[in-house]
Amino acid sequence: MNTELEQAYLNSVSQRVLGTNSQVQMSGTVRDGAFDQEMKAYDPTVRERLAEFFQMGFEGIGIDRAKARENAQSLMGGQSSNLPLGIGVADIVPFLGTALQTQEAARSAEHAATFAQSGDYKNAAIETATAALGFVPGVAGTVKYGKPVLKAMQDSNGGNLPVGLSIKPVDAIPTGEPGQFSGKLQLFQSVVTKASQKASQGSVKLSDKVSKEQLIQLQPQYRVKVVGAYKPEGGMQNITNTVNPGNYQEMSSRLDELGAAFPDPLQSNESFASMMATVYNSNEVPIPPRWLIRNANNMDEWSSWFGRMTPNQIAEAGRGFSIVDKFKTIYGDGTATADTTGRLMMWAMLSRRASAYPHESGFLDLAEQMTPLIQKAVRGEYTDVDVEAGLAIIQKYIPKGSPGKSVTSNANDFVRTFLVKMSDKMPDGRTKLQALHNMIADPNMTGPQIRREFYGLADSVGIKNKVLSFALLVSGRTDVMVLDRIQINRLFGDGNKIYDDVAQIFDGGPGLAMYEGMERSIEKRIKDLYARVGRPNDASLGRYHWESWVLSSGQEVAHPTLETMVKAAKGEASPYVNVPVMEGRTHKTVYGVKYQRLPNGTNQFVYSASDGTEYAMNKDQLEAMFKSVMNGKQKLVPKDFPGVNYFEQDVLPDGSPNPYFGKPWYTWPGVDKDGIDKRAAEYGARINTSSRSGSVETDVGNAAADGSSRKPRTTSRITRGQAPQKGAK
Repeated sequence: MNTELEQAYLNSVSQRVLGTNSQVQMSGTVRDGAFDQEMKAYDPTVRERLAEFFQMGFEGIGIDRAKARENAQSLMGGQSSNLPLGIGVADIVPFLGTALQTQEAARSAEHAATFAQSGDYKNAAIETATAALGFVPGVAGTVKYGKPVLKAMQDSNGGNLPVGLSIKPVDAIPTGEPGQFSGKLQLFQSVVTKASQKASQGSVKLSDKVSKEQLIQLQPQYRVKVVGAYKPEGGMQNITNTVNPGNYQEMSSRLDELGAAFPDPLQSNESFASMMATVYNSNEVPIPPRWLIRNANNMDEWSSWFGRMTPNQIAEAGRGFSIVDKFKTIYGDGTATADTTGRLMMWAMLSRRASAYPHESGFLDLAEQMTPLIQKAVRGEYTDVDVEAGLAIIQKYIPKGSPGKSVTSNANDFVRTFLVKMSDKMPDGRTKLQALHNMIADPNMTGPQIRREFYGLADSVGIKNKVLSFALLVSGRTDVMVLDRIQINRLFGDGNKIYDDVAQIFDGGPGLAMYEGMERSIEKRIKDLYARVGRPNDASLGRYHWESWVLSSGQEVAHPTLETMVKAAKGEASPYVNVPVMEGRTHKTVYGVKYQRLPNGTNQFVYSASDGTEYAMNKDQLEAMFKSVMNGKQKLVPKDFPGVNYFEQDVLPDGSPNPYFGKPWYTWPGVDKDGIDKRAAEYGARINTSSRSGSVETDVGNAAADGSSRKPRTTSRITRGQAPQKGAK
């Protein structure tokens, strides 16, 4: 092939590869900076689909996008291939290469016709030539094309063709035993020890002069450059993004070595960044948790901030944490079974990307109905039929109007991913769900140990570091942190909302390294912190997470649904009935409103007035009431009211603290709370709590969460916890 035709072939491959990740492809030519012809759907070739598949796999184990593309196309062919002419190893394999080329020959012929129709005869001729090469039949086509390529490969490598047809190293392709990878990596223990020593000696510097492109899944503003700590070797991460049963032992050993070398990574920004440099095998790493490091090294400042918790916040956190103690008891004495663990995992999965109000409302709606499916998964009897049954349950039992409607996708994932994979049986006959339960029930295992070993148990089950840490915390493990939206914004963003841009780095192997490193460091300081705020007996890492979350979020959250699982484990009747889940976000219009499930399966919202009187409403009534409240004509809210979102900001645009952060929106001067309570009496039905059982003065049908009426009439009385039959769903 002459040079012009080689370049033309590369151009042809380039056009195809660039379209791999696109939804549409331009059909036509470029004239005067604009495309002629039309846009049409692009159908990737088999080669392109396989190259994209391999690229995603390489990215999953820690390779940056450019290197992952190069590796994938070196295997399957493409513009970024290491091999001559943009081909891949697949082109040399008899039959496979021919099959790929034959499909692409047909594609080139189509391109030739398109170019000819538009008057671009040069490109039409090139595509025709490319098509002709590809249509050489059978094995002969592969051999004919492969001979000059093999010669070129040998020439480019000094006459030697290594095993695996590697021209230059294709980094991060697994070789040998599981967990051993190619690349010139130093002994990891020596690497991390030297990096730690350099950071401790003060010879490490951090710089914001980073590459402009995205690296390690982060934009430039979320990375720092580490100078003087570590020299990267090879092209793969030392601790990979993907940790699964196949590489778990290797990654776990490296995490152990990392922990030994960096026992206190929060001692400085340089120490934390140096630790992550050895993890990523890169001099550019995620920004360190500067807020946490600053406070961890200034206990006066840290205790001053932590001491701002209000009595209500401390009380709410205390009530929630008392349930953690109950969980610890039932796991310790054997009351909790694998069914309990299954419900706990569902509870945790429903929390993904959700606040407590919809998360726990959805749990109340589903917990009872999901139990038989969880039990089948524990026994290893969960089938595709059960998946369909579970999806139908979700649609039926999270009613219209329930706050839990927004966690439907999380519930779906629990049914079709978590239960499916965790019902698989292990060589010893236990299901993976049973094995997870046994780990949680083992008093000799720490929370970080369980979180890490979970990766050796199952792969891609819908639960990652954050959700599993949350589940472990509430199960009684008080030695874990939960790096969620609130904590990441505080610890890494100093209160700025960075979570959506950085959340992905806290998963997988690097996420484990950060979790364990931060937990090690905080554990060294936690007793001192609580002693400084006058509560030495409350000190634990888990409680600090809970309380600092409440303080950072300005919310009051007790997680009352946790006790329902304790009751269910003990065999108590109707554990999910009449459990109030409160909207604890003070910057939400319905702050303080409670959602609860009633004995007959219906639901209601409860508004609490200042004098303690409670009013039951359905969704329509609740929304209509607050719409009336916010209507300026009613004069219940003053003209200068800044809007409820103002109460979510802890720092104002001018940099000063917001004195209303964490306070209910109705505490703004001029808001008529008494008037709002009166409006609730007009729209809702008063709940009579004077008797032992309580009763509700209500119009029939008003207690269902979806509702239909706007304003109730007090025409009948029913016992609290019951709902009228008419209109109920």
